[in-house]
Amino acid sequence: MCAQLKKDVKDFVRDLVSKDTTTLKIENIDFHNQIDIKSFIENELVNVSILSDSLYVVDKKVILENCRFEGGLWLEHFWFKKGVFVSTSALPRNNAFDGEQSFFEFHDSVIDGKMNIQIENSENVIDLKIVNCKLNDGLEINQQGGSFTLLDSYVLLQGKESVGYNSDGTPSEDAKQRTVDLWILNSGRSFNFSNNVFNFEFDLDSRAPIQFVGYIEANSKFVILDNNKLTSNVSSDSISNQVGLHIEVGGQTSSFNFMKNDFEIAVNLNLGFSLNQLKFYSNKLRSLRFSPFKIPSEDNFILWSDIAESNLGLLLLDVGFYDGRTTEQINDFVSYRQLIKFYKSLYDAYKTNGDIQSVNAAYIKIKDLETNELKIKYTKNPNLNLGFMIQINRILKFYTSYGTNPAKSLVISVYIIFGFACFYFFFPSDWDVTSKSKLIGNFKDFIQKNEKGYIKPFFALLIGFIVSLINAITLSLNAFTTLGFGNIPTKGIARYVCVFQGFLGWFLLSLFTVALINQVSF
Repeated sequence: MCAQLKKDVKDFVRDLVSKDTTTLKIENIDFHNQIDIKSFIENELVNVSILSDSLYVVDKKVILENCRFEGGLWLEHFWFKKGVFVSTSALPRNNAFDGEQSFFEFHDSVIDGKMNIQIENSENVIDLKIVNCKLNDGLEINQQGGSFTLLDSYVLLQGKESVGYNSDGTPSEDAKQRTVDLWILNSGRSFNFSNNVFNFEFDLDSRAPIQFVGYIEANSKFVILDNNKLTSNVSSDSISNQVGLHIEVGGQTSSFNFMKNDFEIAVNLNLGFSLNQLKFYSNKLRSLRFSPFKIPSEDNFILWSDIAESNLGLLLLDVGFYDGRTTEQINDFVSYRQLIKFYKSLYDAYKTNGDIQSVNAAYIKIKDLETNELKIKYTKNPNLNLGFMIQINRILKFYTSYGTNPAKSLVISVYIIFGFACFYFFFPSDWDVTSKSKLIGNFKDFIQKNEKGYIKPFFALLIGFIVSLINAITLSLNAFTTLGFGNIPTKGIARYVCVFQGFLGWFLLSLFTVALINQVSF
């Protein structure tokens, strides 16, 4: 490696804001002297292009390779019109500034060309921070060591059409793709990715398929992705358009916070098996795909409401997205068991946290998968046992949400009782003959004009109607709760309906009892 030259940081600032439009490439320099760059530009330099919003114009591509700055480099209020490339690789410690922790920071700036920062194998800890910046052509970060912060920034990623090639190396129109590349790789102390807006824009007139490669890998002890918004003009639900963001944490990560994010494209999460703390809540996600991971046994907070409305599933090697909905997927026994195991891990985590609503929701999801599995087995081998199991599962879901909602069963029972009561209303019973005959007489009085007028017959009819309805409800309630009649106090078809309602009531109330015990004993 070439020996590091030493220069004053003022020389770097002069070259940076000069009106020269050729590429500024600086290699193997140690810049000494800490200065207030803004004060230096405004007070000591002349002929500097300054916009009305106080941005210093840098009309050149800036390339820094293996450069270090005493006390770090803080750039604020700059407009880099042709991009920034920073590369610091394998710098030996004995050439660095004594005992210093370096940093690169960009604040309140605009970068029109791509921002590409590579900090690899550095023995010196270098922190990287981008705050309140507007990046108009993507972002590519590879940082090893130090902390990474992307905060309050806007990133515009525009799809570019790439040339496709046939197997023989000749150009092919059919092999073209439109891609947007977002790469953020970090390995260090902390990773903070908060309050940012990402906008992915593609040329919708092009017929080339869209392949978005978005990848964030954080291998820091503390990883935070909080309050970010990610939009795209292409739906991730389209089969021909693979638009998504892959987020992965490494083995050094012990704490992962994913909160208040709004992502309009598919999100793939690989959280590994080393987490001690997981916070995942208040997110709005169109599609969420987990790779199998270990949920921390104690310090976890993951809301089912965050993931229930997403197209939730697993991202499995050699399989891709797997949600167990199709016959082909359920026939994949190994993947199906992994999916059940994943939902069971969520169920156990919710139970540990005492989140009974999420426990019930996860259990319902598992039972839905079981019902789909039974249906597929039944199509292959129809038999009475499988048929009854499927129907029982359907009744359990309709009546008690698989034993998780006893209140729902009570509401449905009330509807059933009133429904049968409406049927019994038109049939006399042994202890309701008088009210029925009176009701008919009152109705005749009401429709015939006589000396009584209409008012008195109307109220008599109304009272008779209420009495008959109460009797019908009483009969229905008696039948449903199977309190017993001795002799069934009705005749004709109503007698057989009473027997059926008694069996139905016995069966449904048994389900209610089980659901109630299940929730009380949680």
